[in-house]
Amino acid sequence: MPRNTNKEQKRQMMAVMICLLFLFSTIAGALLANGLSLEQRETLQGSINILFQTEQQNTPTVWSVFLKYLKYDVLIWLGGCFYYGAVLSAGILAFRGISLGYTAAVLFMTYQAKGIFAIICAI
Repeated sequence: MPRNTNKEQKRQMMAVMICLLFLFSTIAGALLANGLSLEQRETLQGSINILFQTEQQNTPTVWSVFLKYLKYDVLIWLGGCFYYGAVLSAGILAFRGISLGYTAAVLFMTYQAKGIFAIICAI
């Protein structure tokens, strides 16, 4: 029984570490977005407006969304095949967290309350 308890503690510790890595990388992405200058924010706002206008015209299909996130899933899965695959998986998770935090912060700065709603719908 002690071996099973030890494995369970390791799994719980790994789950906590994964959640903390994602949380900290999301916070880091948000901090990076808050460091933008005014003209960079205006450029991003114009890009976001163009993106939302094209998204309204071309609604994404389930297949396109599936393929968009499939690359992350495949890379994380392949990480289990390599000796140092945990580092690859952690890097992918950190990149995803940073990009999510950055995007959320830019949407919030651009659209305030509407940006929060867009972030909630996107997540």
